[in-house]
Amino acid sequence: MKTVKMKLIEEIAQENMKTRFVDNPNRGFVIGFGSNADIQMVSWIMGRSEPSQNRVYAISEDEHRSPTLKTEEHVKSGQDMSNRLYTVMAEHKDLHVVSNGIQTDQGIIKAVYEPGIIRHGNIFDVLQGWQCENDYPIFTPRITGYFDISSARKVFEAYGTTEAFFSVIAPEPEAKAKWKTIQDQWVEPGKRPNESELNKIESITGLNHKKFPSNHSFYQRALPLGFGYCVTTYKPGSKDLDAFEGEPFLVPMGQTIEDTMQAFWNTLDERWRVSVGGKTIDMMHESKIAKPINKHLM
Repeated sequence: MKTVKMKLIEEIAQENMKTRFVDNPNRGFVIGFGSNADIQMVSWIMGRSEPSQNRVYAISEDEHRSPTLKTEEHVKSGQDMSNRLYTVMAEHKDLHVVSNGIQTDQGIIKAVYEPGIIRHGNIFDVLQGWQCENDYPIFTPRITGYFDISSARKVFEAYGTTEAFFSVIAPEPEAKAKWKTIQDQWVEPGKRPNESELNKIESITGLNHKKFPSNHSFYQRALPLGFGYCVTTYKPGSKDLDAFEGEPFLVPMGQTIEDTMQAFWNTLDERWRVSVGGKTIDMMHESKIAKPINKHLM
């Protein structure tokens, strides 16, 4: 029989699935604890523009590292794909990382390879040096999660649960509002600023789109069996794609990674959904990336 606490957790998780993804063309990920005691990582991409829609998730094999999950162009287009092509899931020894951008490889994994295994505080230090993405005027948050199987195994043996870590690097709201106000004055709606207009906006606002003022939030969460914690880039229902607010929120995990991936595919708005990917990690550190769900390959 379920305890009152577990029933409440389940109600909260199910309600989040109904409300958190409505009218929300976000990127996001979940780190959760499957009912079979395997860790599950799930991530997804969505897109409003043609370049963002023109992507797939692909598993990349490299003899020098463990398999990774990456975003790739579906059809070669010659369009600007910066911020759109990156490693989504990667691992090095005990460390498993998931993110929505280049911070996976160029931030965390690079730091791991250079000085050796780094610990939680060091990872937070690495991410403190990053800003939100430079996709003005949205300035999409950089969201990152990671899981250390060696420490998780010790926590699991002692407490019957395990833990994951989350980072959200979001634009400062006042700075974003200031930028958007000036851009709306100088640039035709629906168009990106040209180089001259961009320089003008930066001169007036005193802001640098490549190093935009950002708020850094870090979280450590114990994972209830059968549930996970989720972070998205945007909050639901925002026409200006306002950044995710609050803390990582509870969602249910399926019995298998394929079940969980399908549940999120069904939940994401079909107008924008592009791909869903997933990975399992057991307590003996066996990991496997599942076959992605791709809109263009169905």
